[in-house]
Amino acid sequence: YSVFSIFNDGKQKELTVGLGIKFPIGSYNDSTPHIEPFSGQTYYTTKPLVMQNSSGATDIVFYSFYYQGYTAQQISFFANAIYIKKGWNPLGEKLGDYARLGIFASKKAGKFGLTLQLAAEWVDKMKINKDIEMYTFLNYDPEATGSRKLFVVPQVSYTIIDNLVMYGLYEIPVYQKVMKIQIASQVQATIGISYRFSPKT
Repeated sequence: YSVFSIFNDGKQKELTVGLGIKFPIGSYNDSTPHIEPFSGQTYYTTKPLVMQNSSGATDIVFYSFYYQGYTAQQISFFANAIYIKKGWNPLGEKLGDYARLGIFASKKAGKFGLTLQLAAEWVDKMKINKDIEMYTFLNYDPEATGSRKLFVVPQVSYTIIDNLVMYGLYEIPVYQKVMKIQIASQVQATIGISYRFSPKT
């Protein structure tokens, strides 16, 4: 929903908010067979959620975007925020809620563009229904989930034609806190091409 979009004296301001729902598609309860060595009986253990095709839960997504640009100077500042409220699946599992905030500063010079982003990311710990936990053997540790991260992301772009842009970015973590034993990020480089579809008027 566009809250406002103002263009006046070479200045542009825009605020957009959004609300969405993510429905689970794919299995969430795949299991691995195990053979008991003495009896030869096969029993099954549900795989952790990270190895499933879907979380099996319905999530609610909140989104917002703010933009302020200066046409003459070819400078723009913008920010976006996303919050995902995770739902419970039928197995009594709930992935941690997710939030990310990005603040950007961008400058254009001809066909080249330079953008600097400061991004903060928060992931809550996973939760397990206590009644389910009493009767199920967990092959993962919910306490080893959740994280706090802060990134600096420089990006360079080149406009090939109109809406076709080639870009490259380098994501540098400056602060990370993970719970117990987890895999943390080092650096991540991305190169890509994007095309923006614009309706003809």
